[in-house]
Amino acid sequence: MAVASVKKIELYVHRASVDEVLAVLQERGICEISAAEKNAEDALPVRPDEAGCDYSAQLSDVNYLIRFLAPWYQDPVGGFARMLGERDDVSVASLAELAKKTDVPHLAEQVRMRERRLTELRSQVQQIKTLQQTLGGLGAFEPPLSMVTEGSRLVAAFLGTGRAEHLEEWKKAVEAELGADAECSVHIPEKGSQSAPWCSVIYLRSSEDKLSELCLKHSVTKIDLPADLTGTVAEEQEKLLAKLASLGEEEKSVDDWLKTFTAEHMDEIRKLGDYLAIMKDRQEARDESERTEQVVLLQGWVPAHRESDLRRALAPFEQSVALRLLEPAEGDEPPIVLENAECARPFEMLTMLYGAPVYGSVDPSFPMMPFFLLFFGMCYADAGYGIVITAIAMYFLKKYQKMPDSIKQALIMVKYCGIATIIFGAVTGSWMGDMIDAFPFLAFLRPVKNFFTLLEPMKDPMLLLGISLALGIVHIYWGIGLAAWANIREKKYFAAFADQGGWLILLTGLLIFGAGSFKAPELAPVGKWMAIAGAVILVLTQGREKKGIFSKLISGCLSLYNVTSYLGDVLSYSRLLALGLVGGAVAMIINLMSSLCGGTAYVGWILALVIFFGGHVFSMVINILGAFVHPLRLQYVEFFGKFYSSGGAAFQPFRYKTDYVNVAARKDASPAAPAGE
Repeated sequence: MAVASVKKIELYVHRASVDEVLAVLQERGICEISAAEKNAEDALPVRPDEAGCDYSAQLSDVNYLIRFLAPWYQDPVGGFARMLGERDDVSVASLAELAKKTDVPHLAEQVRMRERRLTELRSQVQQIKTLQQTLGGLGAFEPPLSMVTEGSRLVAAFLGTGRAEHLEEWKKAVEAELGADAECSVHIPEKGSQSAPWCSVIYLRSSEDKLSELCLKHSVTKIDLPADLTGTVAEEQEKLLAKLASLGEEEKSVDDWLKTFTAEHMDEIRKLGDYLAIMKDRQEARDESERTEQVVLLQGWVPAHRESDLRRALAPFEQSVALRLLEPAEGDEPPIVLENAECARPFEMLTMLYGAPVYGSVDPSFPMMPFFLLFFGMCYADAGYGIVITAIAMYFLKKYQKMPDSIKQALIMVKYCGIATIIFGAVTGSWMGDMIDAFPFLAFLRPVKNFFTLLEPMKDPMLLLGISLALGIVHIYWGIGLAAWANIREKKYFAAFADQGGWLILLTGLLIFGAGSFKAPELAPVGKWMAIAGAVILVLTQGREKKGIFSKLISGCLSLYNVTSYLGDVLSYSRLLALGLVGGAVAMIINLMSSLCGGTAYVGWILALVIFFGGHVFSMVINILGAFVHPLRLQYVEFFGKFYSSGGAAFQPFRYKTDYVNVAARKDASPAAPAGE
């Protein structure tokens, strides 16, 4: 349960060998490469022969292709299976060969050209559909549209739209103002029609200014039509339909090309994406290093227990590299590597979810493991549900052997939680709620269920509440003990006695006094004097960092107020009872509804099965969230708050990071670092 020791790397590499050394380090994945702090004025520019390819630009093209072509691609593996590690095993050498013979910019330009054309086609289609909608309401306009778009030397036509009452007023005004110089009409659609009211007027061009004033006065808006519309409304609609068909055929042609292109190239494009990401990381590690004319300095960190692996990896380059391994100096911020037994490794992700510990402090992954499992089991609290999630986790662990270590550890944790749930569910007699008692045909299982049942929360909830609070006290004591152990490890003996010892004495005294007051009066005086002794220790020591005796005593007295905080922490564990009872009650209701529906004629058994399986699946999904969140909250708030110091940065090994392939290591390569490192 310790944060692993790390050593600082200073690796001096001859310029001619830096690419090979970085390739080996990336393949092994055993160290972290850090960016060097360089003075911009003193930094040497990258040599032309070191610049290499522009991997960023190529990777940008590849990411564009993957993103844009996704709708046309049918992944033969499937996104979920690929996430779980079902990928092709490919060597870096084969990826490099693929990169040499593939012109990524050319492929990207071909696709971009089709994308631009698709955008144009879709824009034109949208414009035509909008125009069709406009013309659809102008069916009563008989003159050719050239009168509106062009007109003649003396005569023109106007089409407008507005509110029905405004158009009627506009018509009267036009007829009154222009008289015989205009022929005006208004068209109001029937009620419920989707068409908008519109108006038309054929007028002498000499009256155009007056007409514009009247339109403005009566809020009539001109209907703008493209200049190329010259025929009648019906003729132009036929032309638009023909143009839509032509655009549709062209769009289908482009779509077919993209589908064929995707089928031919997507697999290699994805592989290229992973290869370019690998090479970009390698290039950045080189570019961020310090360098002279002939030597490149690579800096970073390596876990102390992998020092021998690093030396073996660099052995072939002993003539061109010099390695120095240093202990972290004051002011350094070493990355955090958690080092736990195999059984506790799945719980490292919960620690990192809260925040990596400070270097040299306590790693809470192993200490919280038994409590998290116990609390999860108490919250989920059903052996049937535990069997289901355990079976699901084991199925995925067996089926997907190449899954990433992070996902594997998460599934192992789910398996552990399922086993804990089975145990607690058996102890409380909950198997899909009261399924065994609710359905007569399962009566033969009752002796087995009763054999394992030790308590029944639905009948005696106070007993489970007492157990929950007692576990909370043990959990809090465990946290205080870890804080004391951390102080002792750092040789802060007085802090361990004053800060943790004082509270342990005070809290234990209060517990003994309380228990003695109810059950054993002879213990009450012992508890009282222990509590007084603990309080005295806290009053005399908790203000030791203050200046002046008065300030020290005031701070010490105020520290006693934290007793209420400990009381609140203990009461928080009552949520273990609450969640367990809620899950059990919901399961019992589902069983009751299912058994009641089973008596319905003809379709009863169908309804019963639907309610039973649907209800329990719903209950499992809903309750598992609370069963995870609330025990985690008890760890983060009530437990971690007693001893844990976060704020470190997680160790980020320099290694292959791929999305679509598994990069196969060379046969002579040592194993890569576990994902947890």
